[in-house]
Amino acid sequence: LWSLAKLNIKPRESTILAWFTAMTFCMRDRELSSVRGAVQATTDALWALGKLQVALPTEFSDQFRRCFAREKAQLQGSELTNVIWAYGRLEPRTDEAFVEHLAVWCSLFRREDMYMRNRFNHEQLAKMAWAFGRMEIRMDDETLNCWYEAFERESGTFTARELANILWMFGKLRIKPDPGFQADWLECFGRVSNGWTADDLANAAYAFARMRIDIEPATMTLWTKRWMDANSNAYSEVASLKAKWSFEQMRVDPGVQFVRHA
Repeated sequence: LWSLAKLNIKPRESTILAWFTAMTFCMRDRELSSVRGAVQATTDALWALGKLQVALPTEFSDQFRRCFAREKAQLQGSELTNVIWAYGRLEPRTDEAFVEHLAVWCSLFRREDMYMRNRFNHEQLAKMAWAFGRMEIRMDDETLNCWYEAFERESGTFTARELANILWMFGKLRIKPDPGFQADWLECFGRVSNGWTADDLANAAYAFARMRIDIEPATMTLWTKRWMDANSNAYSEVASLKAKWSFEQMRVDPGVQFVRHA
């Protein structure tokens, strides 16, 4: 299934149903699910289902959560990332069982004895933030504080898209960020000059508007410059409308250059 997902090939429904039956049986069997490599296999499978956006049957979800909780000590940062990213793609039903499962995931991210969050790189931290935004679930305060620490550690390595997705999560969930994170993010924004698209910049403006954070004139000037560069490569009407709405909400004048390029 992982290979098919990498090739972006979605199997027929009959094949997927047969696969779910076999995989659920394997996860239900303690001997099969505890062999070396089984944990990675199950998380790879969930990643593939997220990539192909295949809805999860209830029985499969239940067995995956049990297997996850039972074998959690074996999980690595990449496997935790695959799980949370897949949930962001699938937007699962957030019932009580899922919330409990997510609490186990967050506890693994925070575990100091495993130094798990220290193994999360910039890409994984961005995927984690994006997924919580997609699921419309806030991290608990303890998990978010650990995430802040990891962001600060990796602050010199984020790409433009990752910075935009991270800020989008805060805006989507209306989370007023920690001042230290806000300063780190703005520093990254000033340093990362390449790779910004109109959609990324619109998402950043949208996030500031949703968080009700004032944009300093220097940041606004830099944002407009990035916008002009991005729109000279690829114009996006949706991004322009989102950016205009954001500035109206913040009562900020983006300047004549923005109007010209919007």
